[in-house]
Amino acid sequence: MAEQNYRVIPQAEHKRKLDVWENFQMCQFPDGTKKARCNRCAEFFKSESNSTLRRHYTESCKALRAAEDPNQPILDNSGQIWTYNNDLAREMTMKCVIQMALPFSHFDNTHITTLIRKYFQPRYEPVSRQTLRRDAIKCWLDAKEKTKENFSQLPNNISLTADIWSAPNGLPHSYICITAHWIMPLSWKLCKRVIAFENFGSPHTGERQYQIIMKVLRFYCIQASIFTISFDNATNNTACIDKLRLRLSPILSGKLFHTRCVAHIINLAVQDGLKILDSILYKFRLLLRRVFVKSKKIHNQFIDFCNSVGFKSLSGAYDMPVRWNSTWKMLDNLIRQRQYIQPFYNQKFPGNNITDYEWMMIEGFHDLLTDFKTATKLLSGVYYPTSPLVLNQLYILSSKIYYYQSDENFRHVVRPMKVKFLKYFDEIPFAFLCAAVLNPYLNMTGVEVLIARICFALGLDTTTSTTYSNNLVQQFKTDFLQLFDIYRQKHVGTLGQQTNTSQTFPSSSRRGTSRADLMSSLMQSVATESTKRARFEGDNLSEFNQYTNTNFISASSTPVNDFEDIDLLEWWKNKQTSFPILSSIALDVLTIQASTVASESAFSLSGRVISERRSRLSPQSVECCICLKDFLDGEDRIQHEQDLTRDLDGIEDNLYENEVDEGITPPVTEYGSSSDATTTSARTDDDDEDEPDNLNDDTAVDRLRQYNTLDAYNPDTYGYYGTYHNPLWYYQNNYDYTGAGGSSSGAGGSSSGAGPSGAGGSGSDNELPKTKKNNHKK
Repeated sequence: MAEQNYRVIPQAEHKRKLDVWENFQMCQFPDGTKKARCNRCAEFFKSESNSTLRRHYTESCKALRAAEDPNQPILDNSGQIWTYNNDLAREMTMKCVIQMALPFSHFDNTHITTLIRKYFQPRYEPVSRQTLRRDAIKCWLDAKEKTKENFSQLPNNISLTADIWSAPNGLPHSYICITAHWIMPLSWKLCKRVIAFENFGSPHTGERQYQIIMKVLRFYCIQASIFTISFDNATNNTACIDKLRLRLSPILSGKLFHTRCVAHIINLAVQDGLKILDSILYKFRLLLRRVFVKSKKIHNQFIDFCNSVGFKSLSGAYDMPVRWNSTWKMLDNLIRQRQYIQPFYNQKFPGNNITDYEWMMIEGFHDLLTDFKTATKLLSGVYYPTSPLVLNQLYILSSKIYYYQSDENFRHVVRPMKVKFLKYFDEIPFAFLCAAVLNPYLNMTGVEVLIARICFALGLDTTTSTTYSNNLVQQFKTDFLQLFDIYRQKHVGTLGQQTNTSQTFPSSSRRGTSRADLMSSLMQSVATESTKRARFEGDNLSEFNQYTNTNFISASSTPVNDFEDIDLLEWWKNKQTSFPILSSIALDVLTIQASTVASESAFSLSGRVISERRSRLSPQSVECCICLKDFLDGEDRIQHEQDLTRDLDGIEDNLYENEVDEGITPPVTEYGSSSDATTTSARTDDDDEDEPDNLNDDTAVDRLRQYNTLDAYNPDTYGYYGTYHNPLWYYQNNYDYTGAGGSSSGAGGSSSGAGPSGAGGSGSDNELPKTKKNNHKK
């Protein structure tokens, strides 16, 4: 039989569509036998096995090897010698799937295989989803052992954050996420790893949480190394913490053992303020719906109007009821285009004007929220200590609350926010005070100044309050000296009698309007007080006294503009010789987390891992995906960029649900749910039957010019507040909460039928709520 006498069977006939047959032909000979022929070297194969053909093409095809030796090293983009390694490609494929939260079957695809083989690397071997999963689990087990080994060599302690999460899509699973934070003693780099994402079945009791956490601690052999746990104060969480405190016997009788998420407290305070402004915010949500969502025609008219005055229109950023960060973004977007959208909207909907008073309210509240947003972001970092920032941020936020409380327009808004602060910070956690002292530019003097200013801002009498008083400062000094003595005994060769120092309690009535003003005032007070005290201290100081009585602000070679400017880890790394005991304390205290965002960001990732299309993943696979991704990102130190900046806005959902479950916060109202749903409503051209067809551009431009010349909008003249009456009084006296009726006149013009009226009123579009209980019904 001559090899030349054969017929090539078309692929449509032999129906073999595997990627390997792109490089071979099916040939039929006169005697009926079939063989595969290589397109490169023309060699025939009796076996039609895909494995045989693939092995030939990738390893032994002479024509292919002659054209390009696959083992021939080449230069990569950096000039280094590179040789293709299929095992390494398989490993990197697995890491890509894990770090990008892709399905395991993502690369098990004919099109991707063809693309890579045809245009990048012909020796590429596709990896099945089963193989990728096995590789990922093996890699995760190796990562756990590596982390366990690192913990065994760690001389300092570890802090934990933990939280609980329920799976989406109606799945019965719940998970507890445990994240470890520690400082590497040589490099002084702050590290973070999600060490467990355990399946957490019912019941969600403190005993069950305790058992899971202890199982994880025993696996990593770190029971004796736990310094602090950040866990929210839910009833079951508190029970778990109490059992852990008894079992682990933490340092200083557990005074440092438990902290609560400060970002959570900030969220609750902001939510209380948002409830007061529900009515006003609803009108702005309605504006967004009408201009950007409800009708394409009106939206296009607004774009044309903006173009006519030389302004590029912005998108209508809609908020979500339980995400106050999104509310800040919505207000920020509106304020930036206020001078254009206000005249347009008021001309287009004359019966539903948004008054100057309401614009003034959201501008002021936006300014207030800006500092809360900044604080949340600062306290949610990964690679820098966040606990030393808590006292600074509490001072800034309480000062802003005091500032707005002095204005009659915002007094009712900030009052519940102040109450929330007093509820959760009636006693500042000892851990955050210790961390603040370890900021050299703040020091013990700065802590006293901050406490005094926080007391003033929150209206606390330091002479009678049992919490915010000189007793708090003295008790803190006593506890800190006990902590210092514990570490002194651990430190071989360090002696010296530790003595308490005489500290005066400064008071300050100064308040500013910006973060820069507040921090500048604080730093001046700390520097002055530190210099004053140093004059009365002897030269023969112990390490503790030497540190607490040194004015590091004046001694700094570079100007210090903010307590947050300093790299604390680098500073203490360079001061280990000067302050060996305090630097040992810093190794532990600076690992304490101000928030549990590090754990909660894993929940946002898990929502993508356990998606509707991947809901069949086993708990082992879920833990592998979550923990291994965090481990790989941690190796590259990209955990913050990959997770927190993307997921921070969504974390409020989980916090809000926790508060609803605990009965602390009421659930989303009918108004909130329905207003959120408007973002997905269809935009049509048939929804504006009662609205004018065309906008008089000349009239709108004239009104725009009038607004630009109003003294009320000149910040130098009136700031955010102007000379208006209190719109909250107006809403509280005219907004019918019981459905009995009421008038909606006033506040800069008639808005009957459009404002928050009671029994009704006539207007062109009565879409605003008539009663609190029937908010979104027409």
